[in-house]
Amino acid sequence: MNRRRAITVLGAAGLVTALEAKTGKYSLRKEAGKIHVLAGSKPFTTFHYAAEWDRPYLHPLVTPAGIEMSRGVPPRPGEDSDHAWHRGMWWGHGDVSGADFWRERVDKNTGKKTTGRIVVAKPPAADKTTITALGELTAADGVVIGHVEEQFRFSGNEQCHFIDASIAIMADRDRDLVMGDSDDGGLAIRLTTEFEEKHGATLLNSEGQKGTANLWGKPARWVDYSATRNGKPCGVAILDHPSNFRYPTQWHARGYGLNSANPFAAGSFKRTAKGDKSKPIEGDWTIRRGTRLAFRYRVVLHDGDAAQAGIERMQREFGKIDPR
Repeated sequence: MNRRRAITVLGAAGLVTALEAKTGKYSLRKEAGKIHVLAGSKPFTTFHYAAEWDRPYLHPLVTPAGIEMSRGVPPRPGEDSDHAWHRGMWWGHGDVSGADFWRERVDKNTGKKTTGRIVVAKPPAADKTTITALGELTAADGVVIGHVEEQFRFSGNEQCHFIDASIAIMADRDRDLVMGDSDDGGLAIRLTTEFEEKHGATLLNSEGQKGTANLWGKPARWVDYSATRNGKPCGVAILDHPSNFRYPTQWHARGYGLNSANPFAAGSFKRTAKGDKSKPIEGDWTIRRGTRLAFRYRVVLHDGDAAQAGIERMQREFGKIDPR
């Protein structure tokens, strides 16, 4: 997917349009700052990219049976309200050439942003069941240091919705991009209360390990969070593609409903000494200017638990897909 296509303007900005494209039961509908994804006539997620957000994200995350699993934006009554920047499903990283594209913080004295923003300056392309957006990696001082191309393709069956995500980090501003070692980063999801470990959720990886104490920082081909919500079992799995850099990736899998596939945190994941504030560098990687580093994942929103959904089988099938 070239850059020109990624920034193609489809439809008049600010207007709600008719269904843009249909393939099978999945379709896209554009609105100002949003692209809705429908399964038949039912919405299952929306891509949000308006200027009010510091980075684009997909929300809500809904199963074919209609169970919403993502934490509210803003959090709903009864949900934990920590980390306001955890919205549905998104990509970010806590250290890109020194700029923080994970958190959202402001200087208390000046009110100015102290963290970076991923700015989608032009409406994304919406082609059949695929959304492609070009984000400007804009540091706190307003300088664009590179780009990230985010592409999401939607498909599924009666039990699962699939979101095939491609994230390409682009050093295209006549400078290298250094992906600094930080556990805060990656393709991430934030789920609602039932998916917290303390409320009985099952956190499971491809190696059969369970619980955040055994998953956090460990390499695995996939990680699944399953729980019972509205009286029904359901869950979300993120699958890593074998072509990805540092496959199988490590996971920022936390017990409070956050999970992210993060290949740039080897040192951070090893820091166990209490109070250790040294800067880890083991997970650093430099993307040389004029090049890009692309990652591919499949996110599965499923009814039933991981075994019922067949996550291991899906991982094997996903791994056979040619990444080109």
